[in-house]
Amino acid sequence: MASGFPSSVCFSDESISTVAQHGRFVYDQHNFNAGRDNETNTVSCTDPSCDSQQLKELLGLKCTRGTSGAKNIQEAKKIIQDIILKRNIHRERCRINQARYRSKQREYLACISAEVEQLRNEIQTLEKHRQATSFGVPTKNSVWDIATEYFRLFRHGYITPVAFARSRQSHLQLEFLQETMSIDVVNGGVWGVNAHLESWRLFSLYHDNVHLELESLEKGPENSIIATTKTGVTITENTLRNLYRHLLVNESDDTKWSPLAHRMLDQRIEMDGSIHFVCDPTTGRVTSLQTTTNLLAPILRLVGSIEDLARVFDGAFITPDGKVLFNR
Repeated sequence: MASGFPSSVCFSDESISTVAQHGRFVYDQHNFNAGRDNETNTVSCTDPSCDSQQLKELLGLKCTRGTSGAKNIQEAKKIIQDIILKRNIHRERCRINQARYRSKQREYLACISAEVEQLRNEIQTLEKHRQATSFGVPTKNSVWDIATEYFRLFRHGYITPVAFARSRQSHLQLEFLQETMSIDVVNGGVWGVNAHLESWRLFSLYHDNVHLELESLEKGPENSIIATTKTGVTITENTLRNLYRHLLVNESDDTKWSPLAHRMLDQRIEMDGSIHFVCDPTTGRVTSLQTTTNLLAPILRLVGSIEDLARVFDGAFITPDGKVLFNR
């Protein structure tokens, strides 16, 4: 019995072409959407890890039946996996580079902060030096101002002059004494600004870690004030060799010290004392600077007896009140 349907249908070339193209579009769109569903983030061709040639190969796959179609699907999956792997590697490299960059930025900021702090300290130091060099006209300074600045400048003993361009030197301590004290200022058995500074130089030369501390300032008789002080020093081999040389076992060998000297060696002592500033009200300059220091008490604590204390100062080149002898 013959069927009512035709056994063959003739289609034009144009119709066949349209169906083929429609089938490819559906398959390609399906594969592209499947790739988007399997991967949360859409692969962008602007990503440096994206291989445009691979994408062209992926999107250009044709749907075929049988083993050939399955092979194409496997190849598509492999291409997608390669793209994802490259993208992840790229992201990891970016993360590492960003972490390295942030670390360098932190180090740079820390370095800048340290330099700023150093500059701030240098500015403060220079400002103090500027104030010291332009201390003002002496007649406008009271004895209180002079005493306060004296302890600021001599708090670490004698300071070596600072050398500037060519042969010029700036010695703040000397300039201060010349501006605030009379030419023949009296300090114990010495007279004049230079002699006073020289006594400070020798005292600082033969002791280590000199520290002069102002404890109090009190008004004295007439135009004067009395400062209570505490002076700390460390006794070193240099101290013993120059001020207590008689404590050597043999003066021809300055490496062998007596047991008495060993009790004093490398010891830190503090001496109570006072400085009496007397100022001329007419000129505003200091005319007398009487300094007293009690060196006996701390040395006695080190040696332990009056007899040993007498031995220490018998032949020493420093007096019990802490004055280094000039002529030895």
